[in-house]
Amino acid sequence: MGLLAATSLVACSSSTTAPPHSTTQVTYATVPSAAAGPTTKVGYFYHPPDDPSQNSRIVNRIDWLVFHHDDSPQRVALTSAGYHHPVFMYLLAMQTSSDHWDNNALWGQSPDPSNPNSSYFDDALKQHPDWFLHDQYGQLIKSDYYWMDPGSPGWRQFLATQARSALTQGWGGIFLDNLAVTFKHPIRDAALNTAPSGATQGSPVPWNAATNTAYTNESFGDQVGSLIATVHQLAGAPTGKPIWANLTDPTTSYTDQRAKYQPSLDGWMDEGFASTFEKTQFPTVDQWNTMMSRADVAPTKGKSQILVGQGGEHDRHVQRFTFASYLLVQDARTIFRYALTTQYRSLWWYPDYDADFGAPKGPRYQLKDGSWRRDYAHGYVEVNPASHDVTLVVDGTQL
Repeated sequence: MGLLAATSLVACSSSTTAPPHSTTQVTYATVPSAAAGPTTKVGYFYHPPDDPSQNSRIVNRIDWLVFHHDDSPQRVALTSAGYHHPVFMYLLAMQTSSDHWDNNALWGQSPDPSNPNSSYFDDALKQHPDWFLHDQYGQLIKSDYYWMDPGSPGWRQFLATQARSALTQGWGGIFLDNLAVTFKHPIRDAALNTAPSGATQGSPVPWNAATNTAYTNESFGDQVGSLIATVHQLAGAPTGKPIWANLTDPTTSYTDQRAKYQPSLDGWMDEGFASTFEKTQFPTVDQWNTMMSRADVAPTKGKSQILVGQGGEHDRHVQRFTFASYLLVQDARTIFRYALTTQYRSLWWYPDYDADFGAPKGPRYQLKDGSWRRDYAHGYVEVNPASHDVTLVVDGTQL
């Protein structure tokens, strides 16, 4: 049965303090639950799909879901229609901008209803400059977004308060986006600044205001870890709801700091799993091995993860390669999505997702030709990271 959407407008209050995005309510018809069987757990994020007919698939088959703060009506509607997993709320935890304030931690009632897209951000920038990351000359660090200072006690408290508020308003968890696992991008963006005339402190670099010293990759990671711990302690632990994060920007230039973040997280995302961020391209064998090793960590720690393969909708070779790689590490807490960053509001579905491989018989193992295989109760999967060949077999039939 298709999902029917009905939208009604609620009369707006004449008060100028009405919170944004509170005027729309959406309801969907209830649909039956999906039958047990498919092995794959599929995730979807960060806004409701552009095609509303896909809402029935969300209710039936999506195991992990993230929406923005202003998508609350759709969250309520999907839950009413039978969606029974927690719906996570998105928070952009380390960056912000004037035109994205309602999509990150800087959401709230706008002091100036005539200028809803910038006034709340502008107030934060003026009233709480210590929340923002600066260089040693006091200049803000930004490119497309302003960086927030993970070492700022005020920012930590504010972020945790926003998360706690969301978790007491019906959201099932918090998803912290773009938690950089190195300071590659902050230091790159700091270099966009120009040192003041007569400056003697060198080229602009991210500055730790609390210690009055330049951030290093390691000290930046320490402060991000403390930021996540604050959100966990003040929002996740008191409500018993999960905190997840997108762990981004791994690089060989700096030591990866994600191990400092993971103890305070219930789960995390690898947004470029077994893939690059370009269509039709594959990672090198060394890159693929690194990605697989990262994916091995969550199950050993009793944590959850979502692995996101990147590629075009009709690039079936890329899709099958990322999906088969997922099956090599799949467990009850590991979720998969194949998508492209510019098309996240499209929910692509492939017949592989409906296959019942059964339970895995053990971990993956390597074959003589360099391929990796994993056996399942009803079949097996093989992946060659060099040739990108994939074999998927269920009940004796090759998919």
